[in-house]
Amino acid sequence: MRPVVPEPRKGFSTPIIAKAQPEYQPVPANMNHACTEFKIALSWRERFMLFFSGSLYMVLLGPPQPIRPFRLTVERDEEIPVL
Repeated sequence: MRPVVPEPRKGFSTPIIAKAQPEYQPVPANMNHACTEFKIALSWRERFMLFFSGSLYMVLLGPPQPIRPFRLTVERDEEIPVL
């Protein structure tokens, strides 16, 4: 998996997360006051594995409380729901 630049959204800034942190991979994002959107490209091997297993794992680094809401999807929302 590798991060790719998401399509711009109106009212969102487009920062590069961890740009100045060499120990991490920089991740482009769309960001506003309520959410952050990332886009991840899968390799052919990962696509194949996902197709047959139907499973996708997500690891959130950081303190366990409070866990922020998140959502994984394969289709881009026209509008991002706001909590």
